[in-house]
Amino acid sequence: MRRLVLTPTYSSYGDVEILADFLVAQGGVYNIYREGDKIVVELADDAPPGEIIRQILDLGHELALPVYVFIAKKGMDDRVVVKRLEQHPFIVAAEYYPRSGRGAVVTVPDVGKEVVEQILRGVLGEVVVESFSIQPIRKSYG
Repeated sequence: MRRLVLTPTYSSYGDVEILADFLVAQGGVYNIYREGDKIVVELADDAPPGEIIRQILDLGHELALPVYVFIAKKGMDDRVVVKRLEQHPFIVAAEYYPRSGRGAVVTVPDVGKEVVEQILRGVLGEVVVESFSIQPIRKSYG
């Protein structure tokens, strides 16, 4: 079992109870609870944490997550790049701009820069991680 510790940008105990009921019913998640200002998700070892975080975001929650901005080769198909990056279990979301070769990935918390660079190189070839920050992330509808 793995623990995924998330930082929400809000504080409502009821939201976590509803979230727990939904995600535990989906499978791969054993338990969700509050620990101080954090949300702790207990996952099965084979559950992809990036997908679990995407489900939490789909339910309208906003989380503070790591964002890595990178520069890679220009002109690649952005749909293919994003799809391949988001297939990795540690990537929550990705974007890539073919004209500039720049992009960004949102990752699972506690994934180091070296791991992110390895993931990016596996998909993009030569890549430079330009910056890192923690940003509030939520799904945009509309």
